[in-house]
Amino acid sequence: IVTLTASGMTSGSALLLTGGGANLTVGGKVIEVAMGAATTGTGLSIVTSGAYTGTTGVLSIVADSMTTAGVGIAVSSTATGMTTGSLLRVTTGSTGAISANGIVSFAASGAHTGTVGLLHVVSTATTSGTLQSILSNSMLTGAMLSISGSGAYTGTGFVQITPSGLTTGTAVLVTCAAITTGIGLTI
Repeated sequence: IVTLTASGMTSGSALLLTGGGANLTVGGKVIEVAMGAATTGTGLSIVTSGAYTGTTGVLSIVADSMTTAGVGIAVSSTATGMTTGSLLRVTTGSTGAISANGIVSFAASGAHTGTVGLLHVVSTATTSGTLQSILSNSMLTGAMLSISGSGAYTGTGFVQITPSGLTTGTAVLVTCAAITTGIGLTI
């Protein structure tokens, strides 16, 4: 319905929407895309066909003044029947040697403290199942999980597993069903 073409653009903004700034209240939106009861399709599509090497991102979200209780990106669903879907899916077909930043990269340049850390995975109602799964069906060498640090660590546990409510069961289970001459666990 609306087409905007800026094929000769080198800098600036092809479309600039300015919101209310500090006047914007809870529920206020600068852009809202309502898909109705759609069951397929895409609400927002951003495509580049070039060999993109920019460092600011194909999609850039900046919240430089965010401090305590803010949320930069919120993805939510109140549906209770999700089984095979994903609220966030990152895929790549790369066959290159991923060595610098990873397919998904979380980076913090500040000397932050606290006990939650850079990645916080929480499930408050799950009583069975798996909270985090790392799977590779074709890996023959390398590492499925690498945890390393170059600092002069003096803490009380570089890797900590703390099942504080465990009374029966197993805290750590290593299963090597097909092992013949290898080593199940080396410490």
